[in-house]
Amino acid sequence: MTATVERIRKEASQLPFDERVALVRVLEFDLDAAPAALDDPAEFEAEWDAMIKTRVDEIEAGTAKLIPFDEVEAEMDVFVASIAKA
Repeated sequence: MTATVERIRKEASQLPFDERVALVRVLEFDLDAAPAALDDPAEFEAEWDAMIKTRVDEIEAGTAKLIPFDEVEAEMDVFVASIAKA
């Protein structure tokens, strides 16, 4: 790891659990979305459509891990507050 990555990792490890979860989700989204978004908007949309279909299939099959809305809302409140501080 570079020194920058290590510094960010150490700082992130000090965040409360819910903020670390929100950070991971944002970074994961960035990784998933960036290549398609940069290369071809139509490909980006097709990938999103495929992801949505996969998620719907998982929900209908009962294999998805669902998160109650109040937990998601609380995580997003923390995330938005952390962005506002930056």
